[in-house]
Amino acid sequence: MMYFWPTVILAAITAAIYLLMWRSWKRGKNAYPANDQLPSLQKLTGESVASFKKVMYVATNLSGEPLVRVQYPGLRYRGYANIDVLSDGVRVTVSGEESVEIAAAQIDDVANVQMRIGKVVEKDGLVVIGWHTAEENLESSFRFQESTDQNLFLQAVHEIISVSEATIFEDTIEGFENE
Repeated sequence: MMYFWPTVILAAITAAIYLLMWRSWKRGKNAYPANDQLPSLQKLTGESVASFKKVMYVATNLSGEPLVRVQYPGLRYRGYANIDVLSDGVRVTVSGEESVEIAAAQIDDVANVQMRIGKVVEKDGLVVIGWHTAEENLESSFRFQESTDQNLFLQAVHEIISVSEATIFEDTIEGFENE
């Protein structure tokens, strides 16, 4: 009988903590678009530049805030992902989730980092894609099993970014010439 009340108190505290965690997760989940409003400007139809299987997707967070997780559809849960770099963007498919397509025009930068929410590794052990939607600047992070794959991914994304920027510049120049 002497353990009854301490056990009840600990069970109540544990239940309250789990309830608060569940409520916070639901609130964050409802703060972002529904599945029919995935954060892509266009459907990707480009040719394959590179493909990577079984890459650890770590998290997506607000730009400049590596400890604040964002819960976009298709990027909510940590897990293994297949990543396809296409000539017009990047397609990320996390196991058990819908594919997310990030158009090249949405990608701001790609870089190596050491830390994101839930993951700290050796120097430059994670890859972060900086990208934007109409409302927010985001960063999605990935952990590659092989450093050669990581370097190939960085090169492929830099290549499609530079092609995208050149296309945007040419379209702008043509617009000025036509006026």
